[in-house]
This record gives sequence, structure tokens and C-alpha cells, in this order.
Amino acid sequence: MRFYQIALPVFTVVYLLQVFVIQSWIQWKKTGVKPYVFGNTDSPHDYCGKVYKLMIVATWVSISFFSFFQDQYKFLLPFWYLEFDWLKHVGFGMGLTSFVWIIVAPEREVLEPFLVNP
Repeated sequence: MRFYQIALPVFTVVYLLQVFVIQSWIQWKKTGVKPYVFGNTDSPHDYCGKVYKLMIVATWVSISFFSFFQDQYKFLLPFWYLEFDWLKHVGFGMGLTSFVWIIVAPEREVLEPFLVNP
């Protein structure tokens, strides 16, 4: 297996845990309010929640095919211009940068120099 076939599923699991599970738990402990609550109504909020869940499932299907079923991955019609190694490195670097930003963002003291009106 190549590096990205192993790193992509691991990074995605850690990223989604950090973004949704850990940050939600921290927010819930601080405020007592659940941050992500979707009902079964026809409101735009619930609709966006359902669509986002489908997008996460589709992302996992694509990652699974890329990492574990390489011979069937071509049937998902991957974009050939995204297969360059340098572009994969740039994308992975951007993902790591956003991951660090998500971890650091709740700490207001760290963000003070970047805020326009603190």
C-alpha cells in the first residue's frame, strides 16, 4: 500500500472525531447544550444536516475504494488531474493545517493576534 492509502483513512477518522465528537463534547460540557441536533422536520437546518450526513457517507465510500479496493476505484471516475503527487502533498498539507487550526481555534488567547476587533 502507498502512503496515502493508509494515511487518508486514518487522517479522516481522526479529523472527524476531532471536529464533531471531541469539539461537541467539549462544547456540551461547557454549556450543557448539544451543538449538533437534527430533528425530523422540514426545516432548512434539518435538511442541511441530512445532506451533510450523506456527503460524509459518500466520502467514506470513496476513501474506502481508494484505500482498500484499488482495482474498483477507477469505476468511481476519479479526476485524473487530481492524481499528481505534488497536488496530493499540497492537499494533505492543507488538511493538516486545517486540523491544527481546528484544535487551536477554541483557544482565544492563541487567536488574539489574528482577530480584527478583539
